Amino acid sequence: MIIEENIPYTADEIKAMAKTCEKYNKALERARGLLEGIDKGDYFASNEDIENIFPELKDEDERIKKDIISYLRNEKIVKRYISDIEVDKWIDWLEKQGEQKPTENVEIKFCEGDKVVSNQNGKVYTVGTAYYVTGNNICLHDTDGNHLWTNRDDLNKNYHLWTIKDAKDGDVLNSPSHRLIWIYKDNEHYHVGVNMNYATKNIATDGLIKIPSDACPATIDVRTILFEKTKEAGYEWDSEKKELKKIEPKSLNADNKIKELFNKSSQNYYKAIGEVREIASAYLKKIVRSKGGKIIDNDDDELLDSIAIAYDGGNHPEYASSAVCPLLSIVLNDKDELEFNVEDEEGLDLSRITTEDLVYITDTFSKLI
Repeated sequence: MIIEENIPYTADEIKAMAKTCEKYNKALERARGLLEGIDKGDYFASNEDIENIFPELKDEDERIKKDIISYLRNEKIVKRYISDIEVDKWIDWLEKQGEQKPTENVEIKFCEGDKVVSNQNGKVYTVGTAYYVTGNNICLHDTDGNHLWTNRDDLNKNYHLWTIKDAKDGDVLNSPSHRLIWIYKDNEHYHVGVNMNYATKNIATDGLIKIPSDACPATIDVRTILFEKTKEAGYEWDSEKKELKKIEPKSLNADNKIKELFNKSSQNYYKAIGEVREIASAYLKKIVRSKGGKIIDNDDDELLDSIAIAYDGGNHPEYASSAVCPLLSIVLNDKDELEFNVEDEEGLDLSRITTEDLVYITDTFSKLI
């Protein structure tokens, strides 16, 4: 390329300037799009919007930076295009470009989702997900569902990664991969625990355990599952004494006649429940068989679209407290037994369907025959 003598720049310098011009042209296009959106009332802008428009601003771009600030301070332009926008914050951000921010580039030594322990009070937190990790502010969630904000320096200096060494006698731990929940006693024993892989979900007490590698402090939802199962088994956990206590049955404040009536009524109730389930399941099986052994979603006048049944959580026991799940299909398996497929799990057998749901499903599909 031939450069005229009166141009005081080299070819490489001109190329560099051309690239810079191209960058700012693109920045102006982004700014124009932002202002058009604001002018239409589609959205408000923020500091992050300005940063995204001018990512190439450097400390040496003083002239350009001053021109932008002057533009933002033009009352006519601000009034026309960016009313109700916090322009002062934009200008403040621009003026601070090039300043040293020692904590901004500090890398966090923990990953999102890690369990960390406060070195000051021993409390356990979960490092916030990407939604909560913004700039220098980090959101920490404790096991009770509360949260607090900290910064990168504080997180790195005053917290350490939770390990089984941090577990204390009486802590409730769980293993998501093994679906185990237990009250920690030591590295080889537990006070009480439940294995969520079994349908019965019976508790076990004072047993041996090999601590899974993914063991971690249980959240309040997971702890509730364990305590409910413990109570169903007739026990309650004394957190102060670190021991299980047998729940003494409360006496019925009634005379013998009322007790007799209650016992008789309860026997009749459970007998009736058994009969209802037997009759409803037999009738439902007949209905499914008449439809070729399967009733699936979007068939049969969309009857399935309106049905959601109680669901015990399946692979997510922490959601089991009051969960419901849409019913997708009902089939007869190779053993001529009913199976129910829901949105979160396939192959639920009849024992996992509540009597109320079974009666409702049977009544709904009785219209098909």
